[in-house]
Amino acid sequence: MAVERSVSLVQLLRSHPAPRTWLAGRRVEQGFKRGGWVAVLDANLATLACSAPAADGQPDYDGAPPFSPAGAGSNAQSPAGPNAPANTGGSTGGASSGEGNLSGVNAPGSNGAASNIGSVTPTGAGGATMVTPSGGAGGAAGSGTGGVSGVAGAGNLAGTLPTPPGEAFFFDDFEAGAPGLQPAAWARWINYTTVAGNTLEGAQFALLDDQEAFRGNQSVHFHVEGATQPAMLTMTLPANMTRIYVRAFVKTSVQIGNQTPDQQSNHESLIGLRAIPNDGNFEIRFGGAKGSLGFNMVGPGRNDAVAPPQALWGSAPSIPVDTWRCLELAFLNDNAASPVARASVDDQVVRSVTAASDWHVPLGNASWLTGMFTEVFLGWQSFSPAPANDVWMDDVVLSTEPIGCD
Repeated sequence: MAVERSVSLVQLLRSHPAPRTWLAGRRVEQGFKRGGWVAVLDANLATLACSAPAADGQPDYDGAPPFSPAGAGSNAQSPAGPNAPANTGGSTGGASSGEGNLSGVNAPGSNGAASNIGSVTPTGAGGATMVTPSGGAGGAAGSGTGGVSGVAGAGNLAGTLPTPPGEAFFFDDFEAGAPGLQPAAWARWINYTTVAGNTLEGAQFALLDDQEAFRGNQSVHFHVEGATQPAMLTMTLPANMTRIYVRAFVKTSVQIGNQTPDQQSNHESLIGLRAIPNDGNFEIRFGGAKGSLGFNMVGPGRNDAVAPPQALWGSAPSIPVDTWRCLELAFLNDNAASPVARASVDDQVVRSVTAASDWHVPLGNASWLTGMFTEVFLGWQSFSPAPANDVWMDDVVLSTEPIGCD
């Protein structure tokens, strides 16, 4: 791992002279206090990643911190240490019956409370990860009438989720669970890992909140202080998907879009898809894109591309401060040669990507959505200056057909 990071750092320093000077100072300050260059790289790679002038076609994932590999039967690693979550789970569901059983294994962490991690197999094939907050009591059976078994049904671990509307297969209104806990239907991805602390005292967290809500009494609150650091929730999607619509009501403490870009502006993530669970090296993101509302991609042949192209950077519309807005994303890949990414705010399309010319740099892969339907994520991550933000989301729906804001 040290060799990989060193190579990534050399690549970054060659293209970014400013961080080179900064790192030299950091070596004097920290290099030998923490065991040499590897420790310095651990402390600073996240800051260097994506710190270049925004999205110039050079992939930002080369300098990202290492990611936690998936553990057996789940998408979580089981480390030693306080409050370590369990790394066990798994279940099977009827391939065509629309029923599934949900199991979780209650395993204590060292000097900490227990966590349950299990998985759900939906009708047909695939699975969606289910995670309980610390202190859960084990897996519970659940069945659904179509969609994702155990999610649409009444037996999920933290209480009853509402019935998904229309053709949707998942709906979370974040009413189940106590404030300050992680929503039970989601795994976390905090500070580039599935096992980082997720508490109100943390610099980054993703927790239930009873102080803000679009409907009902609660929402999920994403808090971020650190540059490039993610505070996100993730969910594994059913297998063999080629399309998904994601609807969420969103409130943010900083404006996104209609902001004059500068040389330091880059991109911010609110919602997106990944090709590899818990791995930000290969994903498509929606949020801020050079001062506008837009998309960003990283991964093989994706070239750290930004949509819209440069002529529209910094353009309107926006998601304004401290106002609930309905955000719906469509990722459509029924025809891999003609992928579509579309974003709407309050049922009005704000960004549509249907052609190579909609990206700011040429793509090395015309089928840029292929393979991306493995994991959905939501939260906040910023690769621009002043990255701190508080984002709330409510009434999150996943569907294979349009959802709308009603």
